[in-house]
Amino acid sequence: MEVEEPVAPSATKKARKSNSKATTRNASTSSSSAGRRSEVEADKSIKSPTRSSTAAAVAAEPSGEIYGMVGLGIMGSSIVENLIGSGYEVVIYNRDPVKSGKFPNCTVAQTPREVFEQAQITFICVADSDAVKEVICDGLNGIIAAETPESDKEKGLIMLSSIDCETSADMRNAMLCKGNARYLEAQIQGSRESAQNGDLIVIASGDKSLYDDAKGCFEAISKNSYFLGEEIGAAIKMNMVLQTMAGVQLAAL
Repeated sequence: MEVEEPVAPSATKKARKSNSKATTRNASTSSSSAGRRSEVEADKSIKSPTRSSTAAAVAAEPSGEIYGMVGLGIMGSSIVENLIGSGYEVVIYNRDPVKSGKFPNCTVAQTPREVFEQAQITFICVADSDAVKEVICDGLNGIIAAETPESDKEKGLIMLSSIDCETSADMRNAMLCKGNARYLEAQIQGSRESAQNGDLIVIASGDKSLYDDAKGCFEAISKNSYFLGEEIGAAIKMNMVLQTMAGVQLAAL
């Protein structure tokens, strides 16, 4: 199984965040130290500081791409914040509408179906396999019920939720039945702090073209992403192995 080289955040994005931080610090110094401020800014532009979603938001430029997010838990909310900070337009849905109200810069959909209809690529980040089946397979409000033109071949569904391989295969088959939707597993490794800082690790398998199209998003939310191939279940199995190894190491401490 060939593993694609990791996708790291672009130098341009890091430099933009660094300049934003340097500019904030320079505002507190006197005008007589302009020469030193220039040196500090030049030095900071070379370094690679930890992501700050707030700083990224200040310097963000509109990308024209629309992403969708179904599920605004700890991970989902942090991912949305980093997408916004990187200049993406985001359509969101959460079963509890109160959480949706925390994102005034996003378009709030009333159903998962509406999210998929409006976004080019939709992420699923809900609790478990049962929740995934609900948001995708509901015949009235689920993603499977979305109305999309047959000519639109670029729609994509990316599964961030930790589910079993059988459910993932069923969801891929459900999307294939729509005839114009691609499917990708993208399992995420990292803590709440990693999600907030955009330092997750993404392990993906499934549709390669969808992985390529989502690279900009992966740069916004992670420090590295890996493509394991087109086999459905490969990313989920690898994620389980890594979680097991982490648990063994923790137990040995």
